[in-house]
Amino acid sequence: MDMQKIIERVQKMLALGRDKGATEGERDNAMRMVHAYLAKFNLDMETVEGTMSSKDRKKQSDEGGPRTHHTHSFFGRPWACNAAAAVGDLCFCGYLYRSARMSKDCQHYFVGRQANAVTAAYLAEYVVRSIYSEGKKRQRAESKDNPWFLAFAWGAALKVRSRVEELKKRKDVNSSTGKELVLADYYDQERRANAEYTQVALRPRVMKGRGKGIRDAEGFARGQAFGETISLNRQVN
Repeated sequence: MDMQKIIERVQKMLALGRDKGATEGERDNAMRMVHAYLAKFNLDMETVEGTMSSKDRKKQSDEGGPRTHHTHSFFGRPWACNAAAAVGDLCFCGYLYRSARMSKDCQHYFVGRQANAVTAAYLAEYVVRSIYSEGKKRQRAESKDNPWFLAFAWGAALKVRSRVEELKKRKDVNSSTGKELVLADYYDQERRANAEYTQVALRPRVMKGRGKGIRDAEGFARGQAFGETISLNRQVN
């Protein structure tokens, strides 16, 4: 299939996903299709939206669609929430979570423009699953204990956070899927708007962390090394 036709199809679905006149179900399905195409054809939002004229971009949305929050359930230990928050920050989103009795049922809230919030949710789940599965695989293969796994997970999560901060400092970021422009003033603008939305729509409570700390330096170092390899540009269906 011609790549230009693929991009045009994604743009049409993106327009529906941002259409205030469409039903919530139609918008949700359209955004799922957008991210399925991004994953299948190795595209990113910068490539798709970069081919639009300024007139079409303005017509389709208010700078990325209405501000909202996207809720997604996946593993939610403190290290995982830390990694999810970093991904949300990278995608211009605020982040909160609601713990559950079972860690796999933790609810993660990504606040921002609709397209950004959905992207952040699925990318965060991919990052957390990658850390968890790799850590458990190494723990079993090397007969390590749970403190080793916890140190590995924190090492990887904190490395993801440091990589996000580094990406935000640079104006031009070359990724495996294309080019993206990271602007400090736009991050600040979105952060303020997301915070205002969060206070009104979600009314968060401040929660104190109860982590037991990192007790295995070798596991932490191994986790940091793995965190360096996780893709932060991959679009996840």
